[in-house]
Amino acid sequence: MIKQLTQALSYISSKDNVNILNTEKAVCLLFLADRLSMRLYNQSITNLSYLIMVTDKTENKNEDNTEYSIQTKVSEIMWNFRPNSVEEEYMDKYIKRSDTGIESIDYDNTILTTNQLECINKVYEFFNNASNELLLSYVMSLIEDFIKELAIIFLPEDFLEGKNDTFFNQTEEELVELRTKYKESLVI
Repeated sequence: MIKQLTQALSYISSKDNVNILNTEKAVCLLFLADRLSMRLYNQSITNLSYLIMVTDKTENKNEDNTEYSIQTKVSEIMWNFRPNSVEEEYMDKYIKRSDTGIESIDYDNTILTTNQLECINKVYEFFNNASNELLLSYVMSLIEDFIKELAIIFLPEDFLEGKNDTFFNQTEEELVELRTKYKESLVI
């Protein structure tokens, strides 16, 4: 888990001479890469859960309560873990973390699989030029059906649920098959 996360961050922050990758943007890009990886290969890249904080949630109902919509705004998305000292040491070997973002120090090309790199590259190429606000808005559009509280934990299997769009365009049959395979992989 920590190795994949660290190497993914190092890989992304070293692309196109980005130098320092904004942390919020990094989380969004990896969220989308995890989602794509789960939907294409039934395997999360980081295998982390995400904590999503919602600042505003309003329900709009018509007079007879037959139709309503929920508008939400994500204020923050983050990984739901705290690295221990050994994990911190590993991370510090490959990435430099600061208030401004994440910088690649070194990259170990033996950790991420070809499929994981493919998903990271697709997401990076498609979303890299998007602003942080646009990325958060896009993530929100994918997961708005999950928002029931002002904070949610989004697990790897949750990537197999939710809406499709032009980037995430798996059929319902494909998703059902992926869900089944994922559940079978959890059985010991």
